[in-house]
Amino acid sequence: MMMQDWVSKDFAGKFGNLQAILKTALRFRGLPAGYVRKPLLELSSIEIETVRQTLEKLGIDVVPIEP
Repeated sequence: MMMQDWVSKDFAGKFGNLQAILKTALRFRGLPAGYVRKPLLELSSIEIETVRQTLEKLGIDVVPIEP
């Protein structure tokens, strides 16, 4: 489900960039993943919510994060 929700068929992120998506997911798990470096951009609040919803649909516990 993560691949379907986050990654397109050419392995690019469906929204934002894949590095930002994965770092956001790791932060939702409570891991110190940090943030992407320029020129990449962080996810928008809507995109962050998409990551959280996917994790919760999979039954994965999430912790609050700061955008």
